[in-house]
Amino acid sequence: MNRSWLLAPAVCAGLALTACGKTESPQQKATVQDVKKEAKELAASVKDLAAQTKEAFVANAEKELADMNGKIEELRVRASKAQGDAKAKLDQAVAQLEKQRQAAAEKLKAIKEASGDAWKDMTSGFAAAWEEMKKGYDAAKGS
Repeated sequence: MNRSWLLAPAVCAGLALTACGKTESPQQKATVQDVKKEAKELAASVKDLAAQTKEAFVANAEKELADMNGKIEELRVRASKAQGDAKAKLDQAVAQLEKQRQAAAEKLKAIKEASGDAWKDMTSGFAAAWEEMKKGYDAAKGS
């Protein structure tokens, strides 16, 4: 008579009892710890990337403002050489551009001082101030 069918439940029961008594091996614990460590490192990397992006934005904006300072100075020199109505228009344009530059610089300062991701929300204000100043410069340059 074939008694192998009696052996199958006994083997399964033995395996189940053996498995129930097992705990995590040191290798499994290390893997869990490694995953936690990697997750923390990834979070730190994302935070660093956001900071670098902010730093890149600020650096670019500062460069653009410095370039605009040079352009405003060129208009000031042109105004000093101009006469009559042309001089008055250029002087007025330079004064307006300086106000706009100051407004953009203040928005950039707020971005620099912003914590976390708040700076991202402020970039649209800087961009609007920048566009207004650029339009004013383009108009004055054509004068």
